[in-house]
Amino acid sequence: MKFMHSSWRCRSAQQSPLLLLTVTIAGAMGMAIPTAAQQNGGRQRLSLDAGWRFRAIPVAALDQTTSISDWTWTPASDNEIGDVSKLDESKHPWQPATLGQDVFHNQPGYAWFRTTLPALTGKGRTLHFRGVDDNAVVFLNGKRLASHEGWDEPFDVSLDSAWDSASPNNVLVLVRNTGGGGYIWDGVTLGKYRAAQTDGDLSQPRYDDSHWRTVNVPHDYVIEQPFTEKIDPQHASLPTPSAWYRKTIVIPNKDRNRDYWLDFDGIYRDPQIYVNGKRVGGRRSGYLPIHIDLSSLAKPGERLTIAVHVDPSKFEGWWYEGGGIYRHAWLTSVDRLHIEPDGVWVAPKAVGSEANPDSATVETSVALKNSGAGSQVYTVVERVLSPGGKMVASLRTNSSEPIGAGARAISKVRIPLPHPLLWSLETPNLYKLETSLEIAGHQVDRVVTTFGVRTVRFDPNKGFFLNGKSIKIKGVCNHQDFAGIGVALPDNLQSWRVKKMQAMGANAWRMSHNPPNNELLDACDRLGVLVLDENRHLGDTYVPHTYAENTTADDLTDLDDMIVRDRNHPSIFAWSLCNEEPLQGTDTGAELFKKMIAHVRRLDPSRLVTCAMNASWGKGVSLVEDIQGCNYLNESFENFHKAFPNQPMLFTESSSAVSDRGVYENDSARGYVGNYTDFSLEWLNWVRRTEDAWKPIAENDYLSGAFVWTGFDYKGEPSPYGWPNISSHFGILDMCGFPKDVYYYYKANWGDAPVVHITPHWTWPGREGKPISVIVFSNEPTVDLSLNGVSLGRKACPRNGHAEWSVVYGPGTLTAKAYDARGQLAATDETVTAGKPYKIVLRTDLTKLSANGEDESVIEAAIVDENGKFVPLASTKLEFTISGDAGLIAGTGNGDPNDHTPDASNERSAFHGRAVAIIRSTGTRGEVRITAQGADLQPASTTIGFDY
Repeated sequence: MKFMHSSWRCRSAQQSPLLLLTVTIAGAMGMAIPTAAQQNGGRQRLSLDAGWRFRAIPVAALDQTTSISDWTWTPASDNEIGDVSKLDESKHPWQPATLGQDVFHNQPGYAWFRTTLPALTGKGRTLHFRGVDDNAVVFLNGKRLASHEGWDEPFDVSLDSAWDSASPNNVLVLVRNTGGGGYIWDGVTLGKYRAAQTDGDLSQPRYDDSHWRTVNVPHDYVIEQPFTEKIDPQHASLPTPSAWYRKTIVIPNKDRNRDYWLDFDGIYRDPQIYVNGKRVGGRRSGYLPIHIDLSSLAKPGERLTIAVHVDPSKFEGWWYEGGGIYRHAWLTSVDRLHIEPDGVWVAPKAVGSEANPDSATVETSVALKNSGAGSQVYTVVERVLSPGGKMVASLRTNSSEPIGAGARAISKVRIPLPHPLLWSLETPNLYKLETSLEIAGHQVDRVVTTFGVRTVRFDPNKGFFLNGKSIKIKGVCNHQDFAGIGVALPDNLQSWRVKKMQAMGANAWRMSHNPPNNELLDACDRLGVLVLDENRHLGDTYVPHTYAENTTADDLTDLDDMIVRDRNHPSIFAWSLCNEEPLQGTDTGAELFKKMIAHVRRLDPSRLVTCAMNASWGKGVSLVEDIQGCNYLNESFENFHKAFPNQPMLFTESSSAVSDRGVYENDSARGYVGNYTDFSLEWLNWVRRTEDAWKPIAENDYLSGAFVWTGFDYKGEPSPYGWPNISSHFGILDMCGFPKDVYYYYKANWGDAPVVHITPHWTWPGREGKPISVIVFSNEPTVDLSLNGVSLGRKACPRNGHAEWSVVYGPGTLTAKAYDARGQLAATDETVTAGKPYKIVLRTDLTKLSANGEDESVIEAAIVDENGKFVPLASTKLEFTISGDAGLIAGTGNGDPNDHTPDASNERSAFHGRAVAIIRSTGTRGEVRITAQGADLQPASTTIGFDY
């Protein structure tokens, strides 16, 4: 296809200039880009990550508190739900209510709860609710005071406006349950509100912050708080105080007649941003970037004081979400005529065979803005660089009419790309589009955009195809926190986590349940991992779940911004617009979803959409989404496929690896779940055993694949227990990245290399002579198990299954040998009875890091016996120390869901023989030496370098 000297019209906000297009196609070998062309034009982007002043504000508190535990309840009549005046309390059969216990019998509905409050004098009377499952309307003496949506959020109700000092004060709470259990949580407290105290206006530039801490961002300060029993376990039982960040910068004198942008990639949550004391912006969502135009405030040679107030107390989800400026911060300087933020969209389309296309058409859209006082004639120059860095195509677009002052324009072109190298899981080839903006031959702006050429297709009978190749999606869902550091992950750990999943055989990552940071998407692009990118909310609400039938979808800015920011990433194969919403099976939910789809189609017509649904398949959202997203309900997929044979299906959550590393028996008293449990816990009736869930997905072509909940454990949501648990049990790996036994099931059935793995370990003092169930995972057809060289029998190991023996315990060596179909030995695993803990062993696969003040290394500590055999029952407290100026200990972890040691501590008890220390760059080049020591153990040391 030839575009030489062609022309077309493009519409902008104020004019439709004629654009002249000139295309140059490089030869087959490509041409090197001149060095000067690789410079960044007039655009300058400066990291603002370093050197912020930080202060957490003491949490507002209740004084003179009284626990309110004497409640009664009764079912609510239909006519009372919308009008409390119709409630005749004398006609209801009131029953005693135990807070925290379900009164709805797992059915949706409404109920009244009532209590009488004790006397309390003075102003600021407040009733604190630890939570209501699911929604509540609160009345005092017949007056409606507050409503609250969301089953896992604490909330306060001010009582003064309805308080009667002369009579009893009667509280009524109308509770709506949308499904599952419904109740008022234990922990209702009456008291007098005491606001947090500050020492002045912290937003003003003259405020003295010299006594504040200095921190670098990304930074999560909630992870630094003490674990507290009475605080919401869904969010890791951590306090969520508000906080301030402050930083002063100076605009260079030479930077005149330019625009300035302040960008935050993510702040949790509800930030209020001030520059020189003036509020300049904010965003309710904690998962999307914040863009602020500072041009009217930024004067060359003058100081700008940036102050950011953060309040993470109003949650968006029901897991640990952290708090603070936990993603990167930037200052960008551009010419008055420039490419807008996220202003380059690249949409490549392969032409010809999906597997080996003859060519591709690279459609580009470049959004321009002229913020200057005069009109400008401009040229857009686009160059395509191959994965090897050679120029393979270029194009010049000349405007025949100027862009007016304050005007915007869109430049759209098609660039033919011969014989494209495809982005795939095996060879994730990435091209670069260099987009330059010129005035009279002088480059004034330049943006580099990475993209990939690939074809994605869903077949309702044959599943998912990438570049014409059938691919079973083998995915994991993940939240964004990690041991020791919370949600403030550095870029290099994003890649490290993706590689951990790939080593298991995973080929896909679901961004649960929110838009991720750019660096995680970059890692998936670079490493060849498919992405299901996920929007946070259904409609334009900000509560964890959308309950209200009157919810609107009038302001979908968050959805729009996610699509525009992320649509150039080739790893993203589909958009997930919401997760397990109460309205998912309703007409209201479908209408909201249709409006959201319309936004997606306008901004990115190339990708399909789905919703992760845990109920009501075939209703509501199911009838309007492209791909049926299936959460659990594994027994329902066959019937759905028969009823909707033309709709592709994908298990957005298939099963959950509910277990704790090194634990082999359920222990509800201490809050542990055993590996390879039979899921006999009543609460876990929604979970399917790993192989029961995966086997039908693997064997049915029309099921495109699955995402397991989750790849890594995460803070919060400690199902099926509560306190003292402060983290989940769901991960295939624990919070530190140590594999649980189920990891090897997936490694065997998702990967290609021969695998055999024995579970459990073979160190069971006191159980001599007693039988132990031994499970072996393998992807080979037969396995022989032996104890101390004596065979216990050879058994078949079915594909996507396991082999099992009952073995009488005796110390020694348990060995599994896996044989292939020809009878040849393919893989061996052994577990040895360990002796007493003797020494520590340290290792890391992150030894060469950048001295950028952000890179981190995960130092793994294991306790072994005198013969170097791992001791799986060791629990010695370890102390980590560091020597050298290039690094510091950022935090520690061990994967124990009950460990309340602060994450930022340099001490950590081993949990079943293992722990980690997180070592962070200080910004200084050099080596550091990390040492771990513990009582009665030989210490260990290792060295890492921050060299570039």
